[in-house]
Amino acid sequence: VWVLLETPDNEKGGLYRSDDGGTSFQRINGDRELRTRAWYYTHVFADPKNAETVYVNNVSFWKSTNGGEAFTRIRVPHGDCHDLWINPHNTDIMIHSNDGGACVSYNGGKSWSTQYNQPTAELYRVAVDNAFPYRVYGCQQDNSSISVSSAVRGGSAYQMDWLHVGGGEAGHVAVNPQNPNIVYAGEYTGIITRYDRAAEHMQYVTHYPQMHDGLPLYKVKYRYQWNAPIKVSAHDPNTVYHCSQFVHRSQDGGLNWEVISPDLTSNTKEYQEIPGGPVQHDYTGVENYTTVFALDESPTEPDVLMAGTDDGFVHITRDGGQSWQNITPAGLPKWATVNSIDFSKHKKGKVYVTAHHYRLNDFKPYVFKTEDYGKTWTMITTGLPADHPTRVTREDPNREGLLYCGTEFGLFTSLDDGKTWHAFQLNLPRVPITDLLVKSTDLVMSTQGRSFWILDDLTPLHQWKESNDAVLFAPRASYRTQLGGFWGPGAPTPAPEGTLIHFYLPSAPDTATQVTLEIAMNGTSAKKVVSTKADEEKQIDKLTVAKGLNRFVWDFHFNDPVITPGSFFSMASLRGPRAPSGTYTITLTVGKQTKTQTFNIEKDPRWKCSNQDLRDAYDLTAKAVAELDKLHLAIRQLRAIRGQSKALAEAAEKAGKGTALKDMASAMGKKIDALEDELIQTRHKAGQDPINYPPKFDDQIAWLIDVVNGQDAKPTQGCYDLYNDLQKQNTAYLQQVAGIVQGDLKKFNEEVAKQGAGGVLIEAVR
Repeated sequence: VWVLLETPDNEKGGLYRSDDGGTSFQRINGDRELRTRAWYYTHVFADPKNAETVYVNNVSFWKSTNGGEAFTRIRVPHGDCHDLWINPHNTDIMIHSNDGGACVSYNGGKSWSTQYNQPTAELYRVAVDNAFPYRVYGCQQDNSSISVSSAVRGGSAYQMDWLHVGGGEAGHVAVNPQNPNIVYAGEYTGIITRYDRAAEHMQYVTHYPQMHDGLPLYKVKYRYQWNAPIKVSAHDPNTVYHCSQFVHRSQDGGLNWEVISPDLTSNTKEYQEIPGGPVQHDYTGVENYTTVFALDESPTEPDVLMAGTDDGFVHITRDGGQSWQNITPAGLPKWATVNSIDFSKHKKGKVYVTAHHYRLNDFKPYVFKTEDYGKTWTMITTGLPADHPTRVTREDPNREGLLYCGTEFGLFTSLDDGKTWHAFQLNLPRVPITDLLVKSTDLVMSTQGRSFWILDDLTPLHQWKESNDAVLFAPRASYRTQLGGFWGPGAPTPAPEGTLIHFYLPSAPDTATQVTLEIAMNGTSAKKVVSTKADEEKQIDKLTVAKGLNRFVWDFHFNDPVITPGSFFSMASLRGPRAPSGTYTITLTVGKQTKTQTFNIEKDPRWKCSNQDLRDAYDLTAKAVAELDKLHLAIRQLRAIRGQSKALAEAAEKAGKGTALKDMASAMGKKIDALEDELIQTRHKAGQDPINYPPKFDDQIAWLIDVVNGQDAKPTQGCYDLYNDLQKQNTAYLQQVAGIVQGDLKKFNEEVAKQGAGGVLIEAVR
């Protein structure tokens, strides 16, 4: 039996061993590396096959093979080690868990699997910037602060896009709303940094950088909590707020600070001693109490601020901090933690306050609403489970009364300003939602243990009304951008690229009812999908439908070229023209019901090209697609002529009508073979064959389509020159096809009719 023991007398603490089932113990090792921060670690594991081998988890991971007398550090992907599983049949196989996640070893800890294949980050808060695409920010427990793009260009090394933006593992991040390069990030003991991403320069801008370690809180000038709020004013990007027991304000980007509030907490001295004891103290700043824990500024009134504390108080100022009023809701329990405050963007004086009280064994949800600056409050928790502590409530800036609530066990939404709540979990893991916000029409969330999550289109909720009929929601504006690419193993799932089209069906349609979606630009059909059988020749795809809310993602591509089956191309992907920026119409047909909406496609705002440039690229691509369509129709027509003429000739010969048709079919077939050999490479049988067998004329058109279609700019003059040359060549080739049809085929058909050989050749195919 192994025991890892911490005692008030550190000389007696350490690793103990018993060889008689616990009747007696011997202190084997007193190394402090094995037993620092006893409450946080103190994990010892016996090897299931070797009595002399023992493992200890602490800040580092330790192994002894001589009965605990000496330990060797085993390097794992991340520090702060907490748990271990050893395969009882093969002890070289282990699973280790630490503050970075889980990792596996097959060689006794010599090497470990990556932890970048699991979204396990514990995030305290979430922030976004106003860049395009916008970036998401937060502080990660036991890691750095982090910033990730909401829409990263694909690539297997996707973590290369992750940014450290100052601060540390604790607290808040706030971004300058006018300049996304300026980021303020927090850390414990009141550390706050200002990071200029463009200059790659970081500066500590803490108001009063006093060392807290070793001091009881009542001797600390400013009691900053681990989760101390940081906020950049929406009215002045140089104004920054930071909170201890006071509200601090800087009006020059953090260089100089002033205190603009009294102590807004209870300032209870008995809760301000050095934490821990009697065995061991443990002080990191997360234990700090009687602090301001939440702060928000009115988006419509620059001098209106509301602050909430971790010991159960809510205060407001309406004059920029000159005076404060205690407006604590009557239903808020004593010592409750006010975790978030949210001013409405729709109505002055309307605020939502969210609190929790679970540390005192009260798991009830606490969400309050005021519409008069806190003079009166209403608790709005109907529908929230009684055992779901609440962390954050936000009102959607696009629809008044549409609320989102993050709880300890998942996400909820309300369409009636909090009168009733409904679970809104979808595919979101059931984990604590620590913070959330609405960015445009996205819902962005931070979690404890499952990283960041984005619900990528809220427009159905913005437009939601009860209906017994089918509903087609107006799509949000979508953006032509360059975010395609390969998403490597373990990469996060990106938001769909294209126009998100949502429609609601009150019941599942029966087999006789066809559901159709059709997208058009200025009357030109761009895409059509149906719930019944798809039709490849007519460029109609299958639409999957079900009762309730349905989604179809249009990837901006008009109908693809109609290519002869079995064709291979050297470098072209052969997609239809990409939709230029502009206004589009979407029509939903359910049986006899028809619903129509319009939506816009916008170009990436970072691009210098114009909307007309994108239209020019579309026009040239569409012309090239039309030429390729005509060419491949001709190829299919030639192949049909060759095949049918040969079959008719063979039938006539068998019927004793001579070889005239056979000779004519053979001569016509040789003409077709020679022409086909110029139009299309007939030896391609696999995707890599174009490397071995030179591409032919159709591949030249296909490659031009890809080049023009893949650019987000006006085509170069070279593209126009090449198109003109190819178009002339194609016209000449099609004239040769017409010559075969009007000459050789016509004579062949006349001979067929003369002989009564069984019919006339079909001239047109598609």
